[in-house]
Amino acid sequence: MNTQLKQIYSAEKVQRFELLFLYHDKEMKGFISSKDLPFILRAAGLLISDKEIKDLQVKDKISKDDFLKLLIQLKDKRPVKQEIEASVKVFDENNTGFIDTKELMGIVQQIGDEQVEKDFQLILNSVKGKENSVAIDALVNLLMKE
Repeated sequence: MNTQLKQIYSAEKVQRFELLFLYHDKEMKGFISSKDLPFILRAAGLLISDKEIKDLQVKDKISKDDFLKLLIQLKDKRPVKQEIEASVKVFDENNTGFIDTKELMGIVQQIGDEQVEKDFQLILNSVKGKENSVAIDALVNLLMKE
């Protein structure tokens, strides 16, 4: 199975999936809760709706092997560059190729998670364009990075 997974995703991405699983294996018994699955799959970079997740009909507890099989099954849910560009360009009201960092941080702050804010600030720092803005191309490339 790992061979099949590595044919679809980069070795770095597979390692991130495994770390994501370990992080959410709160009891350290080799299982994650299906309740955490929507967040975990989206954190893994998949574009998947709650309905699609419910349609998967997974068990209450998901083993690492089953999780990795899900990632193979859901390979078509990986975002394509055009989808990410379209999502990000919504915030480029003046069509300048840049997004105001204050506006983006305001959206992130509405999530209400301090760690998400810190992580997002790191992302902003790595893709800053001109003053108080983020270059859309740099942000899209970072988000697409495997």
